[in-house]
Amino acid sequence: MRYWHYLLIFFLASLLLLVFALAPLFDNRLHLVFCDVGQGDGILIYQKQVQILVDAGADAKILSCLSGHMPFWDRRIEMAVITNADLDHYGGFIDIVRRYKIGAFAANMVGKNDLAFETLEKEIEKAKIKTAGLNSGQTIAFAKLKLAALWPDKDQVSALDTPALGSKVLGARVEEKVNPFSLVLKLSYGEFDALLTGDIVPPATDTMAERIRGTVEVLKVPHHGSKNGLTLGMLEVSSPGLAIISAGRNNRYGHPHKETLEMLRDLRVKTLRTDQEGEIEIVSDGQTWFVKSD
Repeated sequence: MRYWHYLLIFFLASLLLLVFALAPLFDNRLHLVFCDVGQGDGILIYQKQVQILVDAGADAKILSCLSGHMPFWDRRIEMAVITNADLDHYGGFIDIVRRYKIGAFAANMVGKNDLAFETLEKEIEKAKIKTAGLNSGQTIAFAKLKLAALWPDKDQVSALDTPALGSKVLGARVEEKVNPFSLVLKLSYGEFDALLTGDIVPPATDTMAERIRGTVEVLKVPHHGSKNGLTLGMLEVSSPGLAIISAGRNNRYGHPHKETLEMLRDLRVKTLRTDQEGEIEIVSDGQTWFVKSD
């Protein structure tokens, strides 16, 4: 009798694990996850078996976010995107490339001449991952899921007269100040739109106000809530239902700054912060959307 008791427990446990593993296959909704990577950006976008990772923080913290959302048997990320070549946006990709299969990398092709960036380039070359430049007017699409680049312009990057050093896998040009060239992406899934702004700074931020073309449901506040990121023009045009600030707890930069928080408060924009909330997940069926709670 005891044998059948244990067998039943084993069967039920196995069934629960199977249901958990297969659940993503039956979920048609978009999941937009702002990972808690400390002081940096790491955004996981997934719908069914398609995963896109926009930035990966500075270190291996991003791995816990991936393991918490991707099935244990799925070790492939269809697309990786680096918005800019500051360590707090790309550093985590070094560990990811070593542990996952990446379909392709996209970046603005403005790199940095530092050891960590060169290490990532070597890992990408070693894994034979395809890379491509991404500039305004170009779109990444997987079925109904679309990522449209709004910034930077290709001719702006081409005008830089500083050639890349090293492998040139991710940086056709090398710059010390990369924020003005940060990728700005508009994520669309049905009627749901989110603006992912990287570390964009003025005056490029105001240029974005002319390109957004309509309101968005979610706005990732530029540059971790720095006072030289978000502008009133961008905020008024996008008129988000929710603003997300990705910043580390007690970070040395003082992000998010008081001026940015006051701007959001004055326009009555609901704001969530990874330094306070930890990971933030938004779910949409293409019509409605909500913030998932634990």
